[in-house]
Amino acid sequence: MITRTIVKTLIFDENDNLLLLRRSKDDEHRPGELDLPGGGVDEGEDITTAAVREITEEAGVTLQPSQLKLVYSYSSTGYNTSEKQDANLVRLFFVTHLTARPSIKLSSEHSEYMWLSPAECDTRIDYHRYRELFEYLKTNDILTDPFAAR
Repeated sequence: MITRTIVKTLIFDENDNLLLLRRSKDDEHRPGELDLPGGGVDEGEDITTAAVREITEEAGVTLQPSQLKLVYSYSSTGYNTSEKQDANLVRLFFVTHLTARPSIKLSSEHSEYMWLSPAECDTRIDYHRYRELFEYLKTNDILTDPFAAR
């Protein structure tokens, strides 16, 4: 069994809206679903460096995630569908706050982007791992006043 580390970043704009990306329809994992910018940490790569790289690759924006807010792990059966490999996954979630919305330039991994309020995220995100994330963030008042931490 492999261990895979994944970094994701919650990017809030000046109006407390969150950047979400829609995965392309031919994506190997969760095609067509809403996603947060981020991805796998390369071997030997620092987690913050990986987060910056993934945001730049997927959204065409260079920014520094400011706060690591949640780390959790779980086992996944058939994580890598092309190799039918099981994995222990470690997910790291950063949060960053912007004073203005940047211009977004999507990679081929995603077909569209949107800025949604936390309430809209509650109704539009189906992926159970992100629903758990949002529940944790709400319970710990991380979404209610995202600019307070700056």
